Amino acid sequence: AWSKGYMPYGDLFDHKGPYIFLVNLIGYHVGFMAMQTINMAFALFFIYLIGEYISEKWYVGIASSLLSVFVLFMPYCDGNYTEEYCMPFLFASFYLAIKSIREEQYKIPYVILYGITAGICLMTRATNFLPVAVCILVIIVLLVMKKDYKNIFISGLLFIGSMLVVVAPFAIYFAAKGLFGEFI
Repeated sequence: AWSKGYMPYGDLFDHKGPYIFLVNLIGYHVGFMAMQTINMAFALFFIYLIGEYISEKWYVGIASSLLSVFVLFMPYCDGNYTEEYCMPFLFASFYLAIKSIREEQYKIPYVILYGITAGICLMTRATNFLPVAVCILVIIVLLVMKKDYKNIFISGLLFIGSMLVVVAPFAIYFAAKGLFGEFI
């Protein structure tokens, strides 16, 4: 509908966020199967990294990815669920969070991905934000226990800034179209 000139939240409405409208717009032009394949490939890649990292065995990573195909089959089979477009970002964030927690090194650049993930998840459906929020909460608690308040402050600013990189363009676009209230 967006590619044909209809305005999300104006001419048509859905409870989903604008990122899903954007993904559908792109999918309309390049093909939904291509969009789903790309998203699932990245999700499975990060699942592989998680399995391999935790076990320290490459074949566990492969087994994790193969088993995940069965679990991920439902959202990808019916297609166009908001979760499928969040999964690559969520699994990438999970991988970095697991790595940070295990190595007890809370790297500030990882926060940029957490912020982008949070923005994308919020711009699909607000509940999709919860998994990354839990990762962030655990890391904050661990940083408080280490009394690393400087890292918490800098990470908080980076998180908000990187989340705004995703959210702000949508907010500006819909505000310019007079649909900011509907967007919110």
